[in-house]
Amino acid sequence: TDWDHTGLGFDLFTHMDVASGATVLLGMGFDYNSWSLGDADATMMTLPAATVAVEAGLTDWATLRAFATHSYTLSCDNDGVTGEDGESVCDDGGSGVSGTDYGFGLGFDWGAVALDMEVGNSLFTDPVSTITGYGTTDSGTTNNLATGNVTLSYSF
Repeated sequence: TDWDHTGLGFDLFTHMDVASGATVLLGMGFDYNSWSLGDADATMMTLPAATVAVEAGLTDWATLRAFATHSYTLSCDNDGVTGEDGESVCDDGGSGVSGTDYGFGLGFDWGAVALDMEVGNSLFTDPVSTITGYGTTDSGTTNNLATGNVTLSYSF
């Protein structure tokens, strides 16, 4: 089945340089989404969606990155529309739902070779199982340091 989706988003952000080579990003946004499938309709408004991110140079070849985001569903009205996972598009059924996410990353630059990696959040919630590779999530997948993205590049 094909459903129609209309979305409108608006984001503002700024960068600030702080002492010791760290850069802070502050962002705030607004999202409006509308779905339609036959007689089923849903609308959702998220305000605010805020982000704080920091990038700091540890050495001349290593960089630490961290971010935290928080969003609040100001309103959500659903008349039978579900997402790809079969769940309601209203995140548990209505207004007032908020979500928080955070992430960490490391960047290494050795001249012609650079490595960027995202560290999985499970490292901070279950470090022993994550480092050893024996932890599992609720869905049964393994928690390990490779749950993020790794990019290795070479310049010539």
